[in-house]
Amino acid sequence: MVLVRSLISVHCLLALSEVQSFQPSNPFLATIAPLSRDARSGARIESYHFSQPGDDDKLSDAPIPGDNNEESSEKSGRLPGWVSRWTRGRSDDAAESSTSENEPLATTNTPTSATITKVDRSSRNKESLSPVEQAQLLKAQAEKARLEAERMDAELTLQKIERLERELVQAKAKGADSVEDLQRQMAALQAKLTGESVKPVVAPVRKPIESSTVEISTDPLKDILSAKKAIPPPKGDFFSSLPDAVELFDQAKYDEVLVDFENSPDFLKKLITTQIGIDYPEDGNVNSTTVATRLDKIRRFDFSFDNEGERPSFTQEKIEEMKQRMQATWLTDETAFLPEGRLTDFADGNETKLALMCLEYEYYNSKYKITEASFFEDEEVIAEISSAIQQLSFDSVTESSLPPCTRKEDQQPTLAQAQTLVKDVLPKASFTSTSKPMAVPGGFIVKGNSKASDGDALITAIDQQLERSSLRGKMTVCYMADFTAFLEENSDQIDLDNIGTVLFIGGPDIAREPKKGLLSITSAFGLATCWYLSLYPFLLNPNLAKRVDEQLALVDAGMPADLSWLSDLSFPLFVTFIAIQILHELGHRVAAALNDIQPTFPTFVPSIITGVTSVTTSFKEPPKNLQALFDFSIAGPLLGMLASIVAIVVGTQLSIGVDPTNFPALPLEILRQSSLGGGIIDSILGSGVLSVPDAALGTQAVAGMTIPLHPVAIAGYISLVVNALSMLPIGTTDGGRVSMALFGRQNKQAIGGLAFLAILFFGVQGSDLFLFYFAFCLAFQKGNEIPCRNEVDQIDFSRVIVSTVAYFLALLALIPFQ
Repeated sequence: MVLVRSLISVHCLLALSEVQSFQPSNPFLATIAPLSRDARSGARIESYHFSQPGDDDKLSDAPIPGDNNEESSEKSGRLPGWVSRWTRGRSDDAAESSTSENEPLATTNTPTSATITKVDRSSRNKESLSPVEQAQLLKAQAEKARLEAERMDAELTLQKIERLERELVQAKAKGADSVEDLQRQMAALQAKLTGESVKPVVAPVRKPIESSTVEISTDPLKDILSAKKAIPPPKGDFFSSLPDAVELFDQAKYDEVLVDFENSPDFLKKLITTQIGIDYPEDGNVNSTTVATRLDKIRRFDFSFDNEGERPSFTQEKIEEMKQRMQATWLTDETAFLPEGRLTDFADGNETKLALMCLEYEYYNSKYKITEASFFEDEEVIAEISSAIQQLSFDSVTESSLPPCTRKEDQQPTLAQAQTLVKDVLPKASFTSTSKPMAVPGGFIVKGNSKASDGDALITAIDQQLERSSLRGKMTVCYMADFTAFLEENSDQIDLDNIGTVLFIGGPDIAREPKKGLLSITSAFGLATCWYLSLYPFLLNPNLAKRVDEQLALVDAGMPADLSWLSDLSFPLFVTFIAIQILHELGHRVAAALNDIQPTFPTFVPSIITGVTSVTTSFKEPPKNLQALFDFSIAGPLLGMLASIVAIVVGTQLSIGVDPTNFPALPLEILRQSSLGGGIIDSILGSGVLSVPDAALGTQAVAGMTIPLHPVAIAGYISLVVNALSMLPIGTTDGGRVSMALFGRQNKQAIGGLAFLAILFFGVQGSDLFLFYFAFCLAFQKGNEIPCRNEVDQIDFSRVIVSTVAYFLALLALIPFQ
């Protein structure tokens, strides 16, 4: 190599020429500055070559230097294969020296061209030379052109050798069969430079691969993706500027990519990870940061991580083809993935540069991005994707059917534990499995059939076997209707009366975790709003309101005031209201004791309209069956509504024949919001006290009317409304639990959705009571109840009758009085 490069330098030093005006068309060429007069000593000319690879075929069109044909060079508009500069050579040329000393060379620079204009010219023209001298000059020019051609051919040969060297290194690393052919080509080119004969290349003898060492992949997805990455880089003479177009790192966009990848399902993580050239670990614990970093680099045109081969180069034909595609089909599906806008801005209007960048991006895009339809044509890949989508559907149905408390990460059973249950426990408990354990959020489900007499007997048998096994205290098994049945392929053939059963295998604790501190604060606010409720009706009595204003006036005047009388008057109302709520909870406790249920301490949810919105409880452990859940849920509101009706009757009777001066009062419009409560009051007081002509409804006169009643009657009326609201089939309220016991877990969700829309409708129509309760349900009652141990066996008919009575009373209590 050193010898060849020295030969090229000698050829350059021997070349003689004159400086000619030229206008290069290549925008990538640098401007050449002339030498000063003092630097032009030495009687030599140094030649500068500006051609790019592949320009050797253009030499025949370039003007021959030294022939004084400036016009041909300027008219051609093309860059000749060389440019020369003047240096002093002959000491006896005094006239020429004095002339050029006063007229230096002028250089002009533009963004796309470099122009060197000769200002000083030799005073000796061809016309002043003799024929012999002219013949010698032409001979020198011909010799110089020959040497220039030899120099360019040597440079092109060197470039080919360097390219072959890179390919040879890669071929040896990969063990390719092309090593011998590459060595033969290199030997021929080196012999051409040195003038030696070509030596034969002996191919290395390869050992045969033993069959025992061949590894057959069991992961078809990885094989497909690996095969797609083996895309040989295209070969050509032009490299693009895509590495210079790499966008700056954006932390916000990187974080977005990282979050999206972490939230992707496992099958999609595997597809993405393998496609971008990162090995997917067998345990599935892929490094999200590594994957996100590479995805972000691809987004920013940074393909520096590609170490598998040399950078692609492209031929002139490919460049022209891409130009045509950009002009004709830029926005079609074929090239829609090309980031046309971003690369166009960087290309700065240079169509060739843009085409080169798009070609390189297209190459890397096909190698590292999932954009080709053929990727999804493999049946095994489609099967894996379908399985993953089905798993997502199972997860979605499970999350909507079971509350989040069943998915505690630190308590979920393992697959090995689930398999042990299926293999060792279930056969002894008279349960025949028809499927392997299927992973769902919170645990596993196992489909099958029970041979036990009923669901309670099955759960008892399973618990007994768990106590005798290594799985004791490590899981909770619930016998449920198959909530994934409609996701099967033959879901259109499912018998709704016999939908199938599954065992849900969850952690040892699937109950809600009570937040004692928060619930205690909530109950304190609830009791405070109950006290506010007991005071507010007295302020609606004009006589009592006047007395309160007088006491407040004394306070404003700085004098002592006495409002203890108001507290004494409101105490019976407060006590009656709290007593009815306690009876509500007492009903729950009695039913819990009878059915072996462990409820949490009740929480009074505050309300500025009814004192309390609801009194909520949860379970410390799952109820044993639907009948136990039904008894616990309906006992509270049913007893509360019955106690409220008694309080209304007694309180209204106490209001007759008594001076109402010190009685609390309720607006007529509020008393008319309950057909049951208002009807009882109207029937006892008589004279149509709550009747209002239709024409007067909504008028200011009716809105300002109040009815004074005994405190017990008002406490009973408000308690009736509160207990009736708790019977609505929404969320984990008493009504929601009753609905689940009656209609099943899936049907209860549909019924709850309709009830939710109904209270929203009536709230928008003008009922502040329903609107407030809608907000409460939206914030705290969107979930579902924890599963019972046995949800397959239905409740008996006597409980259906009880629920009908309870729902009938609740509807009468919430339907406006007519």
